[in-house]
Amino acid sequence: MLHLAASASREPLNLPCSGWKAGQIRPFAIVADGMDDRSTGRLVDQLAGDGWLLSGGVPVAPVTYAINVYDVRTAIGDHAVAGTELVVRLLNHTISATHLHGQLVTLRLHDGRELAGFLSDDGAHLVRTGALA
Repeated sequence: MLHLAASASREPLNLPCSGWKAGQIRPFAIVADGMDDRSTGRLVDQLAGDGWLLSGGVPVAPVTYAINVYDVRTAIGDHAVAGTELVVRLLNHTISATHLHGQLVTLRLHDGRELAGFLSDDGAHLVRTGALA
């Protein structure tokens, strides 16, 4: 089981999709099956606009999106791992999450870039499976 906890208090941490300022660093800990690793995340960019949700390359519905881009660094023992995390919120759409449940979909941003993933159960987030291309 995976828990996110504030690094100082070890209390559960609600990671918001918004509210961080660019460059702000927020430490958190990832605790999995007794393993304790230290991570930091820093908001480096925010993207927002109107785009399309595609299924099988076919436009399904227009959506408004808000994407937070985080630079994430994790220390595992003596090793450090760096990466990028995207939190993708889908707003102002009429898409039924149950209709597309388990199907790979693509979010096409207003500038033509695309991001593949699955809809969350409530349809409010895109759980990405690849990089923004």
